[in-house]
Amino acid sequence: MEVCILAVTKTHNEYCIAGITNEGKWIRPIPSGNGSRFWQSHQLTTTHHGFLKVGDVLEIEGQHPQHFQHPNHTEDFIVSGSMKLRKRLSNEGLIAFLQGKEESQQAFQDTVYARGRSLCLIRVDGFQHTITQWGDGPRKPKMTFTKNGFNVDNPKTAAGNYIVKDCKWVSLVLNNTVSNNNRYNDLYLVIGLATRTGYDGVEYPQIIGLHTEPETPFPNTYPN
Repeated sequence: MEVCILAVTKTHNEYCIAGITNEGKWIRPIPSGNGSRFWQSHQLTTTHHGFLKVGDVLEIEGQHPQHFQHPNHTEDFIVSGSMKLRKRLSNEGLIAFLQGKEESQQAFQDTVYARGRSLCLIRVDGFQHTITQWGDGPRKPKMTFTKNGFNVDNPKTAAGNYIVKDCKWVSLVLNNTVSNNNRYNDLYLVIGLATRTGYDGVEYPQIIGLHTEPETPFPNTYPN
């Protein structure tokens, strides 16, 4: 099948990716055979295109697992065959691909409340970003969003904000290279659940993709 990648996130020195098919079906490609859900850098790098980016269209061979490692991660797809980069969409092409594929309030709620799914795509109207830090701990990028029609606050945080895990936007927020006052014609938000449930057993929603028109350029440090 062909999958257009909409999310690239980093966990320590490994990466998680997810995307949707032409029909709008969510797919989270995961490696086979090594027991890990995550990809090594070299597995997502090609000679001509460098490291994988959102808008890359992959052709993958494999199957859904018989048993999901995490019950709500029903989008998992084991890549037991080949995984090839077929094309890299321009930002204009990516936004055109996303049009009409945004999901409903019900899909949003089922995702953030971990009801049988872990990924969703919604169209939003604007965002604000902040950076939080506790003591000498790491600086953490956070975002809140506005949307006409229904509330898209994170129900798992008191402030309604989400931690940002998207490899592109983590750097943009932490380095203050994107403004809260930007005006966008299109904003498509990808929310995904963390697989690590932590001490309290909660699967926290995170920002794993944000796609804009006009385009927000990738930082030079991507994907780190």
